[in-house]
Amino acid sequence: MKTRSKKIPPRRQEVSFEFDAPSAREVYLVGTFNYWTPHSTPMLRRADGRWLRSLMLLPGEYEYLFLVDGQWLASPTAAELVANPFGGCNCVVRVV
Repeated sequence: MKTRSKKIPPRRQEVSFEFDAPSAREVYLVGTFNYWTPHSTPMLRRADGRWLRSLMLLPGEYEYLFLVDGQWLASPTAAELVANPFGGCNCVVRVV
């Protein structure tokens, strides 16, 4: 008799993103997790000028940037960067 093992679906994990921009008027988190849609994921501004956002992501590798007052910027604290087709770099986050 064969026993079937149940496949456990991958679980989403909370991933926090932060960008320090005290003088920014608006900051958006943009990446492969939201199909690079510029204004779909606004970040929340704290009183100290840091912008924060948490997402629930499935395991995988995601590229992202911040859209700060219309400028695409990489995080200066990103652990990993990869070249993008526009001559810049995208940040990389890995969810295990």
